[in-house]
Amino acid sequence: MTATLLVVASVFVLWSLIDRWLLRSWITAPVFFALAGAVALLVTPAYGLTDDLNTEIAEKAAEYVLSLVLFVDALEVRDGLLGRRSRPATRLLLIGLPLTILAGVVVGVGLFPDLQLAAVLVIVCAVSPTDMAPATDMMRDERVPHRLRGILNLESGYNDGIVAPIFAFGMAWIATGGSEESAGAALGDAIPASVKAVLGGIVIGVLAGYLLRGADARGLTTDRAERIGIVAVPILAYTATVLIHGNGFVAAFVCGIAFRLARGPDATHHRAQLLEDVATTAGNFLWFVLGGVAVVVGFALLEWRSVLFALLMLTVVRVVPVLIALWRTDVTLPERVLAGLLGPRGIATIVFGLLAFNGMSGEEASVALQLTVATVVLSLLLHGPGSLLAALLFDRYRRRRRPGIPEQEPATE
Repeated sequence: MTATLLVVASVFVLWSLIDRWLLRSWITAPVFFALAGAVALLVTPAYGLTDDLNTEIAEKAAEYVLSLVLFVDALEVRDGLLGRRSRPATRLLLIGLPLTILAGVVVGVGLFPDLQLAAVLVIVCAVSPTDMAPATDMMRDERVPHRLRGILNLESGYNDGIVAPIFAFGMAWIATGGSEESAGAALGDAIPASVKAVLGGIVIGVLAGYLLRGADARGLTTDRAERIGIVAVPILAYTATVLIHGNGFVAAFVCGIAFRLARGPDATHHRAQLLEDVATTAGNFLWFVLGGVAVVVGFALLEWRSVLFALLMLTVVRVVPVLIALWRTDVTLPERVLAGLLGPRGIATIVFGLLAFNGMSGEEASVALQLTVATVVLSLLLHGPGSLLAALLFDRYRRRRRPGIPEQEPATE
């Protein structure tokens, strides 16, 4: 453990020294930490990494990291509940995401017929949410229309929170045996857990938001104290909900929405910097772990079906539902294709994959780990800095964009 902490701390110090240079080189933090994790595993005798991940401590740590990420995602939305581009984003979340999960299950069952349907559902839920952090250089590219960036950022902020209850249902289904007969029992557990989570998240988020706003208005607190208090809010929401047998992930996500609306989006954004830094630090550590696991999986476990599954999830299974969801909207066809291919996977997939790995056993756990690693690593290659996809995609989009379509987001919907 001491050696591991030494390596991790050294990597973080190195990153802090060269981060500005990395940004100029278009090397994102996820890419840097994943590469560092891979190198660390290759040069140190740490091939028991997968055993270390399959522990209760690792599972709990991952759960709290995801609760922080979900809360931060909910805070980042501006201009009301769904922002300015509410209609396209809502269609992506309520039409595109369910279709992606459904298509992913069909692909998963076809490629891995020996897996239980419950296990396939859990794995697909793990690899479906998008995360724009690994593709920040692509999102900064001027060839990506401003309004499309808003839609994609909003989608990535909400989709992991929407997937969380489905993922929890799948895990409960596995725990009850994974048979068709046990699906009803799992659903009977998942629905009350989700209801408790929504109610608990609303209550804690509203109370925390109003109390902090009142304390600030009366001069009872300081900016530093409020920043620390905001870090504790998602942990409080997650822990309190788990204690009453609710879904902690859903609670953290809903709590973030309620807190933002109660505290006020401008004040929340100003005072949530510490929370964002904590979430970023935890997320970077997970990217480091992913890099190490990728080496283990690549050398010992990975097979062609896993690579094919990951490729399909990042392309066809993502693009077709997006095209359907955005049909008959003001989003042009080139923009729809661009939105479909701009679907990187990140922290939510890593955490969900780790939880699936811990919650399964035998071959199912191995496949869950393979598919998680294959999807995220392939996503880094497709959406990361200097990717061929970026060059080809943007050039083709620029040639096909209809003249007269504004690239800046309008002031009103």
